[in-house]
Amino acid sequence: MRKTILIFLYFVLFTVVNAIAADIKSIGVPYVQNYTKSIYQSGNQNWSVTRDEHGIMYFGNSEGLLTFDGKYWQSYPMPNGLIVRSVAADGKGKVYAGGFGEFGYWESNKRGTLQYHSLISLIPKKYRPLNEEVWKIYIDDGQIIFQSFGSIYIYSNGKIDVVKAPNPFLFLFKTGKRYFVEQVNAGLFELKGNKLEYVKGSNILGNSGVLSILHFRITDTLLAPHIMDYLCLMANKLNHGTALRMFFWKLTS
Repeated sequence: MRKTILIFLYFVLFTVVNAIAADIKSIGVPYVQNYTKSIYQSGNQNWSVTRDEHGIMYFGNSEGLLTFDGKYWQSYPMPNGLIVRSVAADGKGKVYAGGFGEFGYWESNKRGTLQYHSLISLIPKKYRPLNEEVWKIYIDDGQIIFQSFGSIYIYSNGKIDVVKAPNPFLFLFKTGKRYFVEQVNAGLFELKGNKLEYVKGSNILGNSGVLSILHFRITDTLLAPHIMDYLCLMANKLNHGTALRMFFWKLTS
């Protein structure tokens, strides 16, 4: 009898411990819903994502622009069936998109259907045609920045300014209200207006490709209030090496 009671108590204890462990694992874990290609009925690659002012999600998909309102999926093909590499909603009814040799914006027409408007014709003729992918789009205080590996296009007040460089770009990053882009084998540059300004000492990046840029601030109160801004760069070898490196720079205003 005593042995039976002990076995029962061990069983109860084991069940309670497992239940508590399950609760602990679920604490702070957000609900994640996965949607397969068979559900959203579009291409199997999604390159970018953004959300508009109504909470509707937009995805740069291999078969066009893919939208999801929480219940229904819809797909909108780009001109010539282009892959959408980048998307960015401006919060004012427009969703900007970019692909190979093309960028512009989607906007609802009178029927409530999204309609595409190309901006390519605004590129100065000497920079056309655009024979490259548009990988990044940023919305910034009345201007839209489109970035490819060969150029940066700044759309503002109905015209487009083009920023070129001697060496190919890697990805353009935004930190706070500042933009930084790496040129291959030339270092890091800050985009100021429509000009590129070299970040002193960044040539030590060599042939590393910057994967991300983080901004952080240190307040020194030892002698007098003094705020110092720094960039932290995570980089990898461009030849697909596995060694991840970290760099720090003190920012000037």
